[in-house]
This record gives sequence, C-alpha cells and structure tokens, in this order.
Amino acid sequence: MTATPASANGRYYRPELDVVRFLAFLLVFLHHALPWSSNPNLISFSRSALALTDVVRSICSFGLSLFFTLSAFLICELLLRERETSGTVNIKQFYIRRILRIWPLYYLGVGLGFLFAFLHRDPSETHALLSFLFFMGAWQISLHSIPSAADGIANPAVPLWSISVEEQFYLFVPWVVKYLSRKGIAAVCILIVLVSSCCLAYFGVTSAEDRQIWFNTFVQFECFAAGILMCIMLRGRLPRLALWQRALVFTFAFGCWFVAAYLLHVRFLRTNPGASFLICGYLMVSFGGCPTHS
Repeated sequence: MTATPASANGRYYRPELDVVRFLAFLLVFLHHALPWSSNPNLISFSRSALALTDVVRSICSFGLSLFFTLSAFLICELLLRERETSGTVNIKQFYIRRILRIWPLYYLGVGLGFLFAFLHRDPSETHALLSFLFFMGAWQISLHSIPSAADGIANPAVPLWSISVEEQFYLFVPWVVKYLSRKGIAAVCILIVLVSSCCLAYFGVTSAEDRQIWFNTFVQFECFAAGILMCIMLRGRLPRLALWQRALVFTFAFGCWFVAAYLLHVRFLRTNPGASFLICGYLMVSFGGCPTHS
C-alpha cells in the first residue's frame, strides 16, 4: 500500500471525501427521521425490533461526529500546508474566510429561530436563543435545555448548536498550528482527549442526562482532536486503497459505532451507563470516524 501527495499543484482536494461528507449528512438525516422506540406508532413491534431501532438511530447520530472529525482533519491539513508554503499561518485571513463562509447563513438561521419564537410569543424561548448569537448554543442546551416553544416543538435554530462548537474550535486551532510543531499539536490533541475523558467521567459519576453530555463542547472536541491526529499521522500523504480495502475501512468504522451504541450505550435514553462506558464509548465514536479519511 503506497502513499502519494494529495495533488501535484499543491491544492488539497480529495473527491473521496465528498463521499464521507454525504455519508455524514445521510446519517444525520436518518437520525432525525427515524423514530425512537418510545414512539406510540411502533407499539406493535417486538421488543428486540424496538431495541434495534434505538441502536440504529444512535449510530446515525454519529454522523455529526464524523462531520467534526472531517472538519478538523481538513482545517489542520490546510493550515499545515499554508505554514509549510509561506512559513507561517495568516490568522487574520483564516478568520476572514471562516466569517464570510459561515456567519451569513448561520445568522440567517438564528434570525429564523427568533422569528419562530416571536410567533409563539414565548419569552423563555427567545431568552434561550440569545446564546446562539454568540456561538454558545451548545452550552445553552447542555447546561439548561433545548430551546422550544410551550407546546414542546423544538426551535428550528437548534441544529445550529453544532456550528457553535465548530466556531469554538476555530478560536484556538490556527494559533496551535502556527506556533507548535507537529509533536506539539499532537500533544494538545492528547490533552483535549484527556479533558474530554475527565468530563465524561464526571458525567458518569453524576448520572448526567444524555443531553448534558452530547451537547457539551468539551465532549465533542474529542472528535476534533481525532481528526487533527489523523492529519498529523498522514503527514499530507494519502494511502492508496483498493475498493475492497475502503469497504473494509467503512465496515470497521461502523463496527466501532455499533460497539459504542449497542454495547456501551453512549446515547442512552434513560439510564446513564456510567463513567467507564461513556469514556470508552466516546473514544470508539471518535476512533470510528478516523479511518474513513484514509
């Protein structure tokens, strides 16, 4: 299995990553489209079928984890290439590009969320959305609740919590790549994984809800750390894999997610599985997202 540069002209484009993006999108879509076993429309199904439905839905939620891992992988690769080409990282230009690419659509979505809250005449919903203006939506949901109307309908701005996590990631990643060596960057990633594991241990001991865990920025940063570590390991060179090898890689990834969802219960419905299950489970989620980039 040989390795080659990503491209001859210095640009970093990998068409196979478009497949990964589509897979991540499809998984997230299915997660929201599939019902939980508690849905009254599934009352006629057997208990084993209902349990399988919950597992599949949980696995599909890891599509977002795949998005985070892919984002960190690409951002780190682009920043490292810029540093190797120019000798530094232009942090100002990095933020300008991110702002122009993300903020217009993001704030349009937040505006629609405020309109939704206004039509429902629910001050508590409007107050909850204020955090989204400052890319703190994930913390709002994790520490408090999901912004929703009095009738329980979730605000349409809620999915933007994942953008807030990415924006918090952008606060430090260009500085880390600019000033640290590859070993230093890897050390920061390992530190992030340790912090995430400590948070998960705390959530396990305190029997926290799934909402408090899944929407926590420090927990999700583990996926970003995994993507950066993957980038550091490949060093800008890509392994050439045959079709059957790629199929094996994706099978391995789904195997990791199956273990996390079915055996370790990281996306639990009622009972917190405990610290060790959460730590190992989220490691499996992050680990499962890495091989799909090769």
